Amino acid sequence: MVVYDHDTGLGYHEIYLQRSSDGGKTWPVDQRYYLAGNESTSAINPVIELVDNGTRAFVLFQVEPLDPRFYTIELYDINDPTTWVLYSGENASINPWVGQFAFDMVGDRIAVEAYIGHMIWGGYDCNSTILFAWTTDIDNATATQGMFFTYPGPGYSYCHPTAAAGTQYLYGAAQYNFPTGRSLVAVTWGAIENLTWTNWKSFSIVSGGGRNITNPDLAASGQYAYLAVQTDEKGNNDILCYAWTGLIWKKYVVVNSSDDEMYPSITAVGKTVLCTFVKNGNLYSSKSEDGGTIWNTPEQINDVATSIIGDYRCTNAEGPCIAWMDNRNTNADIYADITTMPWIAFKICTGGLGCSVEIANVGTGDATAIEWNMHVGGGMKGLINKTTNGTIDIAARESAKVKSGLFFGLGKILMTATIAGGIYEKVGKHLLIFSMVK
Repeated sequence: MVVYDHDTGLGYHEIYLQRSSDGGKTWPVDQRYYLAGNESTSAINPVIELVDNGTRAFVLFQVEPLDPRFYTIELYDINDPTTWVLYSGENASINPWVGQFAFDMVGDRIAVEAYIGHMIWGGYDCNSTILFAWTTDIDNATATQGMFFTYPGPGYSYCHPTAAAGTQYLYGAAQYNFPTGRSLVAVTWGAIENLTWTNWKSFSIVSGGGRNITNPDLAASGQYAYLAVQTDEKGNNDILCYAWTGLIWKKYVVVNSSDDEMYPSITAVGKTVLCTFVKNGNLYSSKSEDGGTIWNTPEQINDVATSIIGDYRCTNAEGPCIAWMDNRNTNADIYADITTMPWIAFKICTGGLGCSVEIANVGTGDATAIEWNMHVGGGMKGLINKTTNGTIDIAARESAKVKSGLFFGLGKILMTATIAGGIYEKVGKHLLIFSMVK
């Protein structure tokens, strides 16, 4: 799925959702859906997030620049447009305007959002600041949730937000601009367990010699997180990757040629990481199989030379799927391609002698050493408490099962499987040694 804003040529923009049913090989017109935008209100800068159950998605977008309205479209069932609902809200006294958005989820409930806006709160009047919001259950208004913002200072501003949700931490980042024209990237993270706004940690990624760090993009997969940035600390623009170790953000070089590499996008499955970037009007990708330490020789993606429109968010990588803005037809179009990269999806949970989860590698590359953890809890007096974990290899387009193993107990159970950065939950019943899940 791809979302994009369409310039009607009539003074306003519309947002469309385009789907492909064959892994991105074709994009039929009958799978293109109008979502928002009209003569009175332009709809721009959309982002989309498909939740781990594979059938539900959220689209967030901005309307007119310097407008206070928030808009979200919930695609409760991506296969049934009658379930798609538009939500909006505003509080101009607190947020006089809101701008660029970033949004990510892990599992079906935990979400993190980053956005640029004007915040007036607690005696602070912060224009062009970065705001972060999160929830542990997007469907439950009473769930643990919160929001915080930073004070940029007079003449300073934030832009280019990004967000990612892992199984242990939530992450956010944005570009921070000085009045002098210099920029750095501010990154923040908070442990999901017992998360409050006071628990978030922060770190500034600064270049040497007073140079710039710009255009951040985050990706998370399970316990792993990666931040791609653009830097001109060597005199021209290169791409760096900062990998989260659980304690620090460790710096690695993705590419540093004599040409300018710009506008990175990053995606990950465990320790397999893919980064795309623009160089000389072309789109390239480079991959790391060891958590961002060593990167292979970049490969060009676009088949028509110098056709890439180089700009913020001009490209996006999600698993093996890469989309970009292209001007080969003398106007701005959306093109997509498939590269070699694993991508893990849940298929089905079954009972029997314990619980089993079938998972599929729906990507184009083999998945190796994929970490998984399964916990079954509940039963009478909470006596069922079974945890199993390990690693698994799954070839491209193949499936495999992970199992809880045999356990004893009686009563209702909750099975939670965490695999390759996704969380999958099922409720059921257990009778002595036999499990039944819905």
